[in-house]
Amino acid sequence: MGKEANCNIIIGRTSAMICALIFNSKLISSVKRCGWRGARRGEESHVASVVDGCARPYYLPREFSHVYVTNVYIPPDADTKQATESLANHIHDVESTAPDALKLVTGDFNNCDVSKCLVGYQQQVTCPTRKDRTLDLFYCNLKHAYTCKQLPKLGRSDHNMVSLVQCEPPIKNTVMAWSKDTWDTLLDAFERTDWSVFNNTAQNVNEVAETVCSYIKFCVDNTIVPKKTIKLFPNNKPWVTKHIKHILNKKKEAFRNNKTDDLKRIQKEVKHAIKKGKRDYKTKIEGFFRDSNMKKVWQGMKLMSGCKAKGSSGVEGDVLYANELNKFYARFDCFDFSKEREDMLCVLKQRMNGESRIVELNDKEVCDVLQKIRPGKAAGPDLILPSVLKFCASELCQVFASVFNRSLNKCVVPMVWKAACIVPVPKKTSVTCMNDLRPVALTSCIMKVFEKCMLVHINNSVSTFLDPYQFAYRAKRGVDDAITHVLHNVYTHLDKVGTSVGLMFYDFSSHP
Repeated sequence: MGKEANCNIIIGRTSAMICALIFNSKLISSVKRCGWRGARRGEESHVASVVDGCARPYYLPREFSHVYVTNVYIPPDADTKQATESLANHIHDVESTAPDALKLVTGDFNNCDVSKCLVGYQQQVTCPTRKDRTLDLFYCNLKHAYTCKQLPKLGRSDHNMVSLVQCEPPIKNTVMAWSKDTWDTLLDAFERTDWSVFNNTAQNVNEVAETVCSYIKFCVDNTIVPKKTIKLFPNNKPWVTKHIKHILNKKKEAFRNNKTDDLKRIQKEVKHAIKKGKRDYKTKIEGFFRDSNMKKVWQGMKLMSGCKAKGSSGVEGDVLYANELNKFYARFDCFDFSKEREDMLCVLKQRMNGESRIVELNDKEVCDVLQKIRPGKAAGPDLILPSVLKFCASELCQVFASVFNRSLNKCVVPMVWKAACIVPVPKKTSVTCMNDLRPVALTSCIMKVFEKCMLVHINNSVSTFLDPYQFAYRAKRGVDDAITHVLHNVYTHLDKVGTSVGLMFYDFSSHP
């Protein structure tokens, strides 16, 4: 039968158990009962009972059209083979009728193993339901949807109750509420700051660098930029914008206040906003293929194909293991290269003919590098956001140029910029030793700006001494260029009659 009702619970009852599905809203439901009987040892016996329920709750994840519930009871003396075949045929009909629905199959299966006929379904009950046996099962076509928790028996029932809790609750994150007003306030604060106070009062380079970084972080975190808590749902779609969420919240409020007229009007706004959001997102993805940026092209390919990167399992360990990793990564620092450094300095002085050249960075150089920072990069150990450095480049370039020049004159790199956060990334699926972990260093963004400013001056001095076949650490050169160069030489040589080529590849091991 089909009916429309204001209810909170759908209950399907068999002779052995009760299945309750809670929907905290108005729903449209249709319930159908069917049963199968079969012959067993010359007598008519009950094979299985099935109750189907089809519901469309008001609140439902967007990827599901509706919910299809199948409540099954298979008696202990039933013909398990015939019951399994009948249930498989029934589930096949359900799959054909509702391919986009959330399908739940639950009930008392006793000794019948139906896992082979429920292909694509995952069994969620992992605890015993009657003494030490698991007879009451719950299959779902959504993997890793619930976690199982055992509860006491209900009344005089001989079966335990089972609570299935959603595995992926909304994740709460605290983020900074950036807006045009906050950016203007931050820019105004940096513009009004007397940066000369930091240079005049600090006694050394380390102190002035740490003071400047602390002041920038204080302005961003504690005084100007407010923070807010957001929820990240596992079914969030990329085309759902802030505007769409605002309209959805208005729709929920109208539903709670039982405003029927407003609900119909807001529903039209929701449909229009969703169509516009999907259209804008489609235009954005297609725009990735119009640019010459290969990174964006691959981004678009992954989004269109649904390809997701495999999540790293991570590395678990305590403080002792972290200290052992630090010693392992620093095992090459046991060598003394002071003599080699002195020899290199002597050679450089001879080539410069005794002329000393002092490098001095100006505000424009530093500002140009700051404006090229990618705002989406992660902050370093100093916790200064790259987006702040990029958008406040004209206000911060003067103080950073002063600190950089002071560091060059004193030949001292500030300690706050030398710190790095080492993240061990597994090279293989299973980690057996420390050498299977690749150290990835997260350094300060300000130090990277300093390095890029100095790289221009260093390249002007050493460019004439670089090998023309060096492809590493050079601008607009990479591995593809090296491979193309080798293949060109190989094919050119093989074009000659009676020639052959032998290639030998070397790889340096990280073992000491």
